[in-house]
Amino acid sequence: TDSYLSYHRVIVTREDTPFISGLQDLSQLSVAVQANTSHHGYIKEHSDIQPNLYGTLQDSLLAVSGGEVDSFVGNVASATYWIRKLHLSNLKIAAPVSNDVQTLHFAVRKDWPELVTILQKGLDSISPLQRKMISEKWLAVEYSPTMDYGLLWRVVGGFSLLVITVLLWNVMLNRKVQRRTSQLEYSASYDQLTDLPNRFLVQDRLSHLIDDARRAQKKVALISVDINDFKKINEAFGHKTGDTILSEFANRLKNILSEGQTAGRLGGNQFLVVQGNLTDVEDSVALAERIISCTRDKFNSLDQPVSLTVGLGISLYPNDGDTAELLLKYADTATHYAKEQSQGYAFYTDNLIRNVSRRLELERYMFEALANNEFEVYFQPKVESGSRRIVSFEALLRWHNKEMGMVSPAEFIPIAEKNGLIEEIGLFVMEQSLAALEYWQHRYQTSFSIAVNLSPIQFRSEDLIPTIESLILNYGLRSKNIEFEITEGLLLSDYPMIEEQLRRLESLGVTLAMDDFGTGYSSLSYLRKYKFDTLKIDREFISDLPTVEADRKLVAATIAMAHELGMKVVAEGVETEEQCNILVENNCDILQGWLFSKAMTLKDTTAMLDGQYEQIDEVGV
Repeated sequence: TDSYLSYHRVIVTREDTPFISGLQDLSQLSVAVQANTSHHGYIKEHSDIQPNLYGTLQDSLLAVSGGEVDSFVGNVASATYWIRKLHLSNLKIAAPVSNDVQTLHFAVRKDWPELVTILQKGLDSISPLQRKMISEKWLAVEYSPTMDYGLLWRVVGGFSLLVITVLLWNVMLNRKVQRRTSQLEYSASYDQLTDLPNRFLVQDRLSHLIDDARRAQKKVALISVDINDFKKINEAFGHKTGDTILSEFANRLKNILSEGQTAGRLGGNQFLVVQGNLTDVEDSVALAERIISCTRDKFNSLDQPVSLTVGLGISLYPNDGDTAELLLKYADTATHYAKEQSQGYAFYTDNLIRNVSRRLELERYMFEALANNEFEVYFQPKVESGSRRIVSFEALLRWHNKEMGMVSPAEFIPIAEKNGLIEEIGLFVMEQSLAALEYWQHRYQTSFSIAVNLSPIQFRSEDLIPTIESLILNYGLRSKNIEFEITEGLLLSDYPMIEEQLRRLESLGVTLAMDDFGTGYSSLSYLRKYKFDTLKIDREFISDLPTVEADRKLVAATIAMAHELGMKVVAEGVETEEQCNILVENNCDILQGWLFSKAMTLKDTTAMLDGQYEQIDEVGV
């Protein structure tokens, strides 16, 4: 038949896949496509992507849902049907592949060709003039005096009845087709859960608003709204409750909008709000604050009221871009920044995109860094204040990537804590540190110790204590020679099992050090509440020791207090002889800093030890 439905070729991804604006964003992702289809041919013709071929559309979508591939390219009508049919709730329509529109047609078996005519008549719009022409065609019979008029009228009546029946059937079928077509058009433009416009319709409306703003010399704001930690709500209460909360949030969003403002849903926990006819950027700030305010009242669920917070990113026409695609991309970038900074909303800026792009690039390389042996543990010696002999080390992680060069721990550690890699990286640091300690103790027959920093994320892991215990046994070390440095930030967290975890660490026999003492707000209360073996004075109080009397008095008092509490004191950041002499005069136990050595590789650290200690047993580094 003739076409009855128009559709776009689209990209399907999982809900947790980052923002995708088109085919060009799939170059680093694996792509599924149904073999021997126009979509396969389109990808081969318009890109360098080597897709994974599947026999059926269903197999392709199942592969994306199960994580076998990252995305799928196909038509929106078939894709949305099978997503619903197969209950693939973790998939979303991510972006159109192109602006080309394709069509669908009815097809029939080759041995039933007459169905084509019937179906086509049902799809066509029948006018009164066409009905009259059909009637005249059936009644065009030549008059003959000898004709049997009874037979004639019976024939005419039969044909008329047949024509009327066909016409009525066609009208009914046409109405059904129109109703079904309307339903399909609605499904292609609106989100079924919330009844909000979907990505395609919002993008279309945004494009129209940009055109209007261009003529009127006005501004357009696009606000990307992301519900924070929504995955936890689904895990705690189930997807049914999650859907109920999403619907209620959508209703609240619609209720706060004014004329010229449109809300839509991208999918999952992501929404969009478009604001046109702006003269002042402050208007978009006011709308963003209304959106944040609408989440302050708790949301109803089957189990208990649920609190939500949102992160908003704002991009502006013409300030940030002049197309709907650019504004979508930049609003999404600003949203990620707002969520990372734990602030309500953020505007897109050039500086922000550079920072966010670098973080995303670092995260992408980080997932392969361990496998590619890009991480290396360095060791900074700690010396006795009197003899200046090396007695301990602090393990410090370094990352060298061939594309990005040397990356600072201050930059990549927070990213690893957010994406969950910190536990795997932390295990690598502990393994390398304890292996080095076992090697040096055996080589020099000296009871060195080593300090390892613990991230708050590692500290909360149920596997932490068993892992440490296993490593100690594996390397045959004494627990007291292993020290874990804990920052005040960990003690300030709301983790309810802090005391229990510290007690379990203490029961292993390892030593605990409070790192960066004096930089927080409640260090003294923590010394009273928790048992620490070592106190590390932050470099902030060491750098000006020779010139600032207040720093000298604070450091002297801190050392005296720590000794009274039975703790050893480590001063970090010692860089000059003047600083060293003052610390020695005040009986500081251990010194650490560039005056004695920078952090070094295992090989270089061993070479330095060779100059201070006799080698008892020669083994390879």
